Amino acid sequence: MKTRLQNSIGKFRAPSKSVAICAAIASTLALLAIPAQAQKITYTVENHSFEDPVLPEPGYRNSPGYAFTIASWTRGDYRRGTAVAYFPNQSNFKAPPNGIDWNNVFSTSGAAVGVQAWVTQDVSGATLLAEAGRKYTLTVAAGKYLDIGPGGLSVRLAIGTTSMSFGKSLAIATYTPDLLPSGSLSDFSVTYTSTGSEAQIGETLKVWVLAEQQVSPADVSRNTAFDNVRFSSQK
Repeated sequence: MKTRLQNSIGKFRAPSKSVAICAAIASTLALLAIPAQAQKITYTVENHSFEDPVLPEPGYRNSPGYAFTIASWTRGDYRRGTAVAYFPNQSNFKAPPNGIDWNNVFSTSGAAVGVQAWVTQDVSGATLLAEAGRKYTLTVAAGKYLDIGPGGLSVRLAIGTTSMSFGKSLAIATYTPDLLPSGSLSDFSVTYTSTGSEAQIGETLKVWVLAEQQVSPADVSRNTAFDNVRFSSQK
């Protein structure tokens, strides 16, 4: 009798292991069944940290540490703003730096109110999808140099498409100079949530990183640095 009972218990327990295995398989299949549009898409921003071209240190105006041509980016300015790739002098940032790898950054400066400098890129492989509720996010590390004093340049980040200008882009976020860390970098973002019915559906997405001078000192040019540009979407 004891042997039969033990055998009965053994026979009873065996199915429970099978049930557990089946449950695990069902859970895995459920995860695999998540629609592709519900997953995060990380897009490739070319030259995202402005390391091309490689520059010698330290960077100073009219020296090899500056470059006015930045691979994969289109640079621009308004009222002679400065937009360059720059190998930062270590006096510009705290040690150890936050977000700085002592290689290039995108550097902007201006000495009059309203002066602007920017870079923009059409992000290869990124299109505005016909999906309501998809959230597009542009994130950039930004900060002020240690030696610039109060005030400085505001940061403006934008998401749009190739048919759009900066001022008419899908989303713009502005961060005033007092929000930027001094001597280090912090992440700042702009997001856009699609309706799925925009006129620009199917167009390549475009990102802007722009700085605008907010004060007008007579003898000081304010400087802001940008690094590590990232772009993604999630639904």
